[in-house]
Amino acid sequence: MSSSECSRSMASATTPIAWGVLLFLYLPIAALVWMSFNAGPSALVWQGWGVHGYVDAVRDETLMRAAVTSLTLAFVSMLASTAIALAAAVTGWTFAPRKRSVLAVWISLPLVIPEIVLAIGTLLLVAMLSIEPGFTVVAFAHIVFCLPFAYLPISARLERIDRSLLDAAADLSATPWAVLRQITLPLALPGILAGAMLAFVASMNDYVTSYFLAGAGFTTLPMYIFSALKLGITPKINAVSTAIVGVSALQLAGVWLARADKNFKTT
Repeated sequence: MSSSECSRSMASATTPIAWGVLLFLYLPIAALVWMSFNAGPSALVWQGWGVHGYVDAVRDETLMRAAVTSLTLAFVSMLASTAIALAAAVTGWTFAPRKRSVLAVWISLPLVIPEIVLAIGTLLLVAMLSIEPGFTVVAFAHIVFCLPFAYLPISARLERIDRSLLDAAADLSATPWAVLRQITLPLALPGILAGAMLAFVASMNDYVTSYFLAGAGFTTLPMYIFSALKLGITPKINAVSTAIVGVSALQLAGVWLARADKNFKTT
């Protein structure tokens, strides 16, 4: 059997498994989106088309405040963690491979440490420093655990840059800042956008850290959803969840379009 025939045989055997896994992952999301347009009061029994779930969500002032808080927190965390990750990735890019690996492991620690441990540790720290819990404390904790999400795509993108381009720019008397601004950052832009998107989504969807570090009157969208679930699943909750999925999908589409445009310009 030739290699091509072997590849086709393997593909025919694994295709049903791949489709089964995709259906298992995405059918619940599709059902959630579908039931968000349910005309009835139940989120589980279909009673026709309607948008009252979205109307109820918009009219809920507490929910809107929680959504604004989550969006603000996510933007702050995204900007700060992406800036720190970019600086760390560019600095680590100049290191020897072993030192670069140590830096990557150190930055990636929040991915392997349970989030509840990070939240409790941060809570103990702010208690020792007599800092009141609230937006600033939650933002600090979000930046910490969003940092590896931003760092890994940026670092991976930098590894694909041809270093001879930097040497050529230096031979042409370009300053380090000019090399960074005109060569490194444009070539690393897809990784920067991907890292920023992942950081935004990680912050937007966080519940554990926000719950432990939130002060009085501080409520994020995930905290609101978890509290509302105690009263039962309603079309309003499905509508809010659908909106979150839509924001994430728009971000993914934006990054994909930016990468496609970048690849088009470089060809």
